[in-house]
Amino acid sequence: MIKSSSDRMHAEHYGIKLILVELDNYVDSLKNKPPEKWDALPTKEIEDLRDVLREHVTEEETVVFPHLKESLDAVALASLCEKLTSERAWAPTNPRVVLPEKEPFGHDAFDRLEQVIKRIKAKH
Repeated sequence: MIKSSSDRMHAEHYGIKLILVELDNYVDSLKNKPPEKWDALPTKEIEDLRDVLREHVTEEETVVFPHLKESLDAVALASLCEKLTSERAWAPTNPRVVLPEKEPFGHDAFDRLEQVIKRIKAKH
C-alpha cells in the first residue's frame, strides 16, 4: 500500500508540474496577441488544478506526513526534515517549472491530470 501511495503521489507531482508548464506556455502564447484575440482563458483547467492541489496537500498533511512521523526514528526524521528544508531553499519561485526525467505514465493519478493538460494545449 505504501508503494502504491508513493507512486500515486509521485504521479500527481509530475502531472501538476506538467500543468504548470502548459499554463506557462499558454500565457507565453498570449503575450504577442491583443486581448481581443485571446481564446477562452483556461479557467476550468485552473479550477481542476486547484482541486487536485487541495486534495494532494490535504492527503500529505493528514496521512503521509503523520505516517512518516510515526514510522521514522528521530535521526531519520531529522534527516528527512533537513532534506526538505534544503529542497525548499533552492525551489524556484517563478512559474518556470523544470520537469523530472522520470515520467509516471500509466498511473490513474497522472491520467486524471493528463486530461487537464490536453485541454490547456487545445486552447493555444
